[in-house]
Amino acid sequence: MPAKNFSTLVQNENHLLRKMDDIVAVKDGFCWSAFLLSLVWATFHQLWLFVFSLIGLCSITFFTLYQQGAEPSFNLIACFGNFVLFGYLANDFRRFKLRRAGYLERGIILAPTVDAAVQRYLRTLVPRR
Repeated sequence: MPAKNFSTLVQNENHLLRKMDDIVAVKDGFCWSAFLLSLVWATFHQLWLFVFSLIGLCSITFFTLYQQGAEPSFNLIACFGNFVLFGYLANDFRRFKLRRAGYLERGIILAPTVDAAVQRYLRTLVPRR
C-alpha cells in the first residue's frame, strides 16, 4: 500500500496521559469519500458549513444554469465539478474545524493508513521522558 501524507493534530499537549481520540490524523490531498458521498461524509464529520455550502453552491449553479436555458446534462456536469472541488477541499475543511476546536497541528507523517500515522506519530514525535 503506498504511503500518504497525514497531518497530525493533537487536542491536549499532555496527550500521553489522555486517550487516543485526542490525536487525529487527516490525509492531505484529494478525499474520495467526500467526492463520492459529500453530504454523508460532511455530516459524519459534523462539518455543517461544508454541508450548507455544498447545498448552496449546487443550488445556485443549478438555478443559474436553468435560468440561462442550459441543457440538463450541462447542469449535471457543473454539479459534478462542484463535487470534485469539494473532494479537493474536504480535508482542508476538516483541518480547519479541528483547529477551531482547539487541536494543534504537530507534524506531517508519511504512512499508509490513518492508524499507522497515529502510531508513527506516537513513536517518533512524542518526546520521551
